[in-house]
Amino acid sequence: MSGESVQPVKSEQEIQSKVNEIVGGYPEVSIVRDGFHSILFKVRKKSFVRIAGDQNNGYFLCFKSTLENQEILIRQATYWKTAYFGQYGWVSTWANQPDSGEELKPLLFEAYCLSAPQSLVKPFIQK
Repeated sequence: MSGESVQPVKSEQEIQSKVNEIVGGYPEVSIVRDGFHSILFKVRKKSFVRIAGDQNNGYFLCFKSTLENQEILIRQATYWKTAYFGQYGWVSTWANQPDSGEELKPLLFEAYCLSAPQSLVKPFIQK
């Protein structure tokens, strides 16, 4: 980043705001809470980002990825296969890493593109 000191994200609300800064401008994104107290970012009815965890144990982000990119990401210590959904390419990372905002932008854009219908993705990419 540009030399400024960045504080780790600590609360669920801060993490939601951080993710919303990245994906909030994408077409037809909605935010819902599921029955497991996770926050889901969806395009139409398909999830592409999940915020899970709690204040005591820490929050993490789960996001959709291709299987190829998943293999590359999980070679890094900060990423792992998402439980139950990892077989479909989902990846997780701790949400309180201060530098993760810039690193997450292309990953969350890919997650959106994998979940959104092409009719939403094509015009958005052409902008």
